[in-house]
Amino acid sequence: MYRDSGCSYVSNDQYASRTVIAAKMKSLGVNAVRMNYSQSYLSQADNLNKFMDVMQTLAAQSIYSMPSDHTYTGSALTNHRNAYPLMRSIVEQARTRGIEDLLILNPYNEPGPGPWADWVAANKDTLDFIRKDLKFTGVVVLDGVSWAAAFDAPSFQTLMGYDATLLGGKHNLVFSNHWYPNIDLANPKAANAASNTIPVVIGELGQENPGASSLNPGYVTAVVGDVISNGITRGHNGAFAWIWNWCDTNSMTDYGNSYVNL
Repeated sequence: MYRDSGCSYVSNDQYASRTVIAAKMKSLGVNAVRMNYSQSYLSQADNLNKFMDVMQTLAAQSIYSMPSDHTYTGSALTNHRNAYPLMRSIVEQARTRGIEDLLILNPYNEPGPGPWADWVAANKDTLDFIRKDLKFTGVVVLDGVSWAAAFDAPSFQTLMGYDATLLGGKHNLVFSNHWYPNIDLANPKAANAASNTIPVVIGELGQENPGASSLNPGYVTAVVGDVISNGITRGHNGAFAWIWNWCDTNSMTDYGNSYVNL
């Protein structure tokens, strides 16, 4: 939801319709919403305040918000510390507004394609900032490399151990994969099977990856079916559909100016 500047109308219209959208989500049983942003967009005018207003509207329905920085999509996390000031602003505003308990952090959307060792190092530094500087103890969701379609248990376990040391013995991490029809079904099935040892969530799930795959609704059905039958029983944390309203075939609502008609 609230896809940054995105399609020209999406953010403004979703902001205006946020109360109706949040109520519709609540009626459907949605308990968490991923909210994407770029540093450049939220740094303009009152966009950060509006972003937080949307989060507060969701919180009023007891729905978690998961802000996700899309500035580094497809890029190495070489300059990841540039994300810290805005991350701080989001956490501090959530704290001031009294909604920190309904905040999940997803620091970097689809980083990479650098080696896992670099990904681990950048995320260790990020966890230092989140846990020590921001004093945030809530859930942190980390996207893996290669468009968040890669799964590396040793790297994930390294960060689980590291976060545990920062939090006094127990980590609070979840690892996110993004699945589209250009990714073989064997990959989400393998992640589901591993969810008894690695805490996982699907950060994005779509029926088409424009430019990389054709429309395939059956792919979503197959992924969700395996999550239910083989993932949830092992502790899988569920799926974020891509996307509530958008200008391609992954939109969950009617294209155009309707934000609640599925």
